[in-house]
Amino acid sequence: MSNTKDDIFAFLFGESTFQGVWYGQPNPNERGAYWWRRHLRAALAAQVTLTMDQAKAVFDALDIGLGAASQEAAVYHEAMAGHREGEHKRLDADAAKVSAALVMVGQLIEEHEQAKETK
Repeated sequence: MSNTKDDIFAFLFGESTFQGVWYGQPNPNERGAYWWRRHLRAALAAQVTLTMDQAKAVFDALDIGLGAASQEAAVYHEAMAGHREGEHKRLDADAAKVSAALVMVGQLIEEHEQAKETK
């Protein structure tokens, strides 16, 4: 069962179904006319909220972490060329995870800045 904020909002805006039913229809697997409220509350409670300053601090830390992870991987790759391939892959995967997180936080900051400019 999907329970993301976007899924619930799309349902409430009449853009899609949730649990196979459209907004305003009874759900045969749930009780009451407002059966969707607990799903909305759960989705909203699962959100992580950061101030812009906190998001920028996370971005800066990830940027530093990516540099360190990339440097560690490069040193290891050079020193252990041809040996312990699993460790090479793990270090590359770790750097890729930090890079992906950096991109996500960067996108959130950019979206926020763009939304601020349109106001």
